[in-house]
Amino acid sequence: MRKTEAEDGNPYGIDESKIVMGGQGTGGYLSMGYITLDTVSELFIYPKFFDTSDPNPANHMPMVIS
Repeated sequence: MRKTEAEDGNPYGIDESKIVMGGQGTGGYLSMGYITLDTVSELFIYPKFFDTSDPNPANHMPMVIS
């Protein structure tokens, strides 16, 4: 939305000071994730965001693939 407003002449009449994000269930989870993660590297916090079900650490996979 901000790109459309900044680069495409704002064809939808977006007021960038009034953009909100919300949801229920998965939408709420994504909204909270969006505001708390600042960089892509934060998605790879080990072991918080990794599947560690395999006992071999070499096989631990990130839960989020960027």
